[in-house]
Amino acid sequence: MNMVSNLGTPKNRKQARYPLVLLMGLLVILSALPAGAQRLCFPQYVGVPYDWVPPAISATFVSSFNGDVNQDTGWTRGFRYVLSNGTPAPDGFVQAVQDSSGHFIYLGFKIQNDISYDLYDSVVIGFNPNNTGPGVAGANMQRIIIHPLVGGSGVGVGNIAPDGKIPAGQIEYYKGYDPNAGGWPAAVLDPGFITAVAQSTGTAPPLTWNLQVKIKSDAGGLNLPGGDFGMYINIVRVENGGTDTQFTWPPNVPFIVPIQGNEILLEGDSLPPTNQWGTASLGTSCTGVSVTSVSSNHPGVISLNQPNQFSALVTNSGTKNADHIKATFQIANFGLPARDDWLIPGQLHNNAIGGDPTATQPVFGGGGTATFSTGTWTLGTNASTDPSATTLNEHDFYATNNSGHECIRVTLDSTDPDTVFGVQSSWNNFNFGNTSEFSHPATIGTKGYRIPEGQNQVAFDLHVIRQLTLACTDKCALANNPDQGRSKLNYIVTGCRRTGTFLVIKGKKFENCENAGAFGFGLAHDGLVSGFTDELLGEGLQKGKDNNTYHISVPPGKQAVLNTHVVSIPANVPPPPKCGKENPRLAGMFLFSGLFVLGFVVLWPRKRKPQA
Repeated sequence: MNMVSNLGTPKNRKQARYPLVLLMGLLVILSALPAGAQRLCFPQYVGVPYDWVPPAISATFVSSFNGDVNQDTGWTRGFRYVLSNGTPAPDGFVQAVQDSSGHFIYLGFKIQNDISYDLYDSVVIGFNPNNTGPGVAGANMQRIIIHPLVGGSGVGVGNIAPDGKIPAGQIEYYKGYDPNAGGWPAAVLDPGFITAVAQSTGTAPPLTWNLQVKIKSDAGGLNLPGGDFGMYINIVRVENGGTDTQFTWPPNVPFIVPIQGNEILLEGDSLPPTNQWGTASLGTSCTGVSVTSVSSNHPGVISLNQPNQFSALVTNSGTKNADHIKATFQIANFGLPARDDWLIPGQLHNNAIGGDPTATQPVFGGGGTATFSTGTWTLGTNASTDPSATTLNEHDFYATNNSGHECIRVTLDSTDPDTVFGVQSSWNNFNFGNTSEFSHPATIGTKGYRIPEGQNQVAFDLHVIRQLTLACTDKCALANNPDQGRSKLNYIVTGCRRTGTFLVIKGKKFENCENAGAFGFGLAHDGLVSGFTDELLGEGLQKGKDNNTYHISVPPGKQAVLNTHVVSIPANVPPPPKCGKENPRLAGMFLFSGLFVLGFVVLWPRKRKPQA
């Protein structure tokens, strides 16, 4: 839930002139919860009417579904985990189903917002059938490493093979882990019980690639049990600038860093201890808890002088009841907040909102719903408990901080270990505005981040994603869809934090750049424009080799303030031939996706109510 104060902008300033509206592209991100709270299930595939088939692991993946995991109907009603970043452009998705009669599991991976196609991009999957403890040898522990973009089309081009095939030698299988013998044995290449197809799209950032995998799950393959087993997923997105970003399930569990030295070999003893893995099951009956809406007792606003209460509507799309669910609400600045920046509303000024976390209650399966509400929070004049964050009292801080713009994050949890959340926590860092000229600040937080040895600041890499949709001037088309008469720009900034640790893949070293999320704006201009000019500004911000990359270093415990400035350019060109369509010459592909499978949280941008 984004909140923006309406303390006022002079009418003669060319800035966003309308309240923010409800975000329609709703996306999610998991928080770092204990491994036992992270569960993944493999529902039985159902397909769609007249085509009751599992996901395609053949040329059909390309010919029928354009090589897009999101288009393959075999994932219908499957497990779906979203690699969200707080905007309508998530970093990707993970999906899972099974064929219980044929004894196969299927996993789908989609990565977005990539800067370059690299031979070193990797998908790593760990299986622990016997739930072997950390640091203990496990003869049945298994690991799969897949490099989906190697060969075929050449370096930097990605995989555009018409049959989706991955070149030989790019599926590595390891079985038997022994920490006293160096970890894993030598890899078996391209084992017969694992098949995969891959496809990449786009020729300029943001780039996208897809991978679908089919694995034999019985004694002829992984030999998975009918009950629970340990599982771990790490998708490594490599950038040609020499960094990698890891997207994991369970969330925020990267590869280990050895005690001696600061680098780890991907093909070596790289997986985290098994007590940090998640729990998976081949049981086809599971919960699917999601948040479908978030609201306040002041519709569309947050009051500066009256009690505020937050509520979340939670739905269970699974077949089992979800017991003992609770919700926690937290607040932080709009932008890229650090982990320790998120606080219970009012906590910063010793005025914490009551009933947060909420009391537990069940959410019944088969589409059951329940509403989770906090107590109330009235802004007072309490002094700050953290002078390094602010010296202002509570009312004045929220009236002026970050131009009055904060985010509310909602996290779901349960004391029932059988509860399956596709996602458990979410925030929205994507705002809407109208513009001929637009400016808006965002903060980058550092609180709680570890500083790499030999460094005295926290370093961030930033990348800008743009999408332009030109307005339509066809009167007939506009009669049916007036919104097509507006030119639109989606402007998104993704960020990662350099950690000073390194991952070696196939002999090449990359610095681990921890995902820090993203923020962005959906801007609109009435009528046709020839484009938008934009700039990202901030003290200490350094521009990269192109107009899309930036770098900034921030002292620990401090915040950096960035400002996005966008101006629309009047049109002197004829209207586009396809009304409301994106102009591929001016923008890269940008995927919007509503989330409907398993748990997800939706957030609501709001404006503060002026004092009475």
